This record gives sequence, C-alpha cells and structure tokens, in this order.
Amino acid sequence: MTFVVMFEFGPGPIIWIYMSEVMNEKGVAVGTFINWTLTLIVGFGTTYLFNSLKGDTFYVFATTCGIGLIFIIMFVKETKGLTQEDLLNLYRPDRYKLYHRDSTFASDSNNSSSFMSEY
Repeated sequence: MTFVVMFEFGPGPIIWIYMSEVMNEKGVAVGTFINWTLTLIVGFGTTYLFNSLKGDTFYVFATTCGIGLIFIIMFVKETKGLTQEDLLNLYRPDRYKLYHRDSTFASDSNNSSSFMSEY
C-alpha cells in the first residue's frame, strides 16, 4: 500500500503531465493507449508473479523501476523554462523543426533557406 501511495504522489502523474507538454493530440492518444495497455498487463501479470515468485515479486518491480529511472535520466529532456515553440521542437529532428511559430515544417517548403532569410 505504501508503494501505491508513494507512486501516486511521486512519479505516477508525471507521465501524464509530460505527455501533454511535449506531444500533440495524436501522440497523447497513442501514449495513453500504451500506458493503459501496460497497466492492464501489469495488473493481470502481478497475480501470476506473486503465485510463482512469492516475495521476490518486489525485485521484479524494483528492477523495472530502476530501468525506468535510467531511461529517464538518459533520454527524457527537461521542459522547465521552455517556450511553446521550444516544446514543439524538443524531440523533432532538425529537418522537421518548426521555425518562427510557422505552422509548416521546414522540410515541407521547397526553399527553406529563403524562408529563414525573411527573418
């Protein structure tokens, strides 16, 4: 019970906040689907883990949390202090970045260098 309480007041809601900051609506929809699907799998799988591993089930969850922590440290980018334009460009490759609050992708225009020369 302590784990659930600590998770819900700690890392639990962070995924929802982060997804809404860095993804568009389609990305949030896919992320939500993946999150709830994995929650369902963990919910059903926990019973089987407890039946087969007994008290060692904790080590499976602890290892998973450790791998998640390493992933977050290595790949998740900080969003504090970024503008909306910076958030939109955070995970985009350079050729797909949005410039100067334009709604088109840089790679969509035939002559992106002339576009940039206007600014």
